[in-house]
Amino acid sequence: MNTRAFLLAALIGGAAMAVLSNIPIINLANCLLCLWLWGGGILAVNLYNRFSPGKAQPSQAMLVGLAAGFVGGVLGLFLGWL
Repeated sequence: MNTRAFLLAALIGGAAMAVLSNIPIINLANCLLCLWLWGGGILAVNLYNRFSPGKAQPSQAMLVGLAAGFVGGVLGLFLGWL
């Protein structure tokens, strides 16, 4: 697993997830099956495939999505307090 690509993809995907979920009007799209949460995970896996040589294995894609969800949850918690 490419560690640099993993961390970069998880941070970007998680940040996008947290920001879009906490903007007042845009966060209404979360009513549609948690749209921004799914989108952040998909973005993270897509970025991982672009940053690393070769395709991600399903287990690697799952770990990238899980890390993006964790980053998005932590950032969303802090953005929610603001």
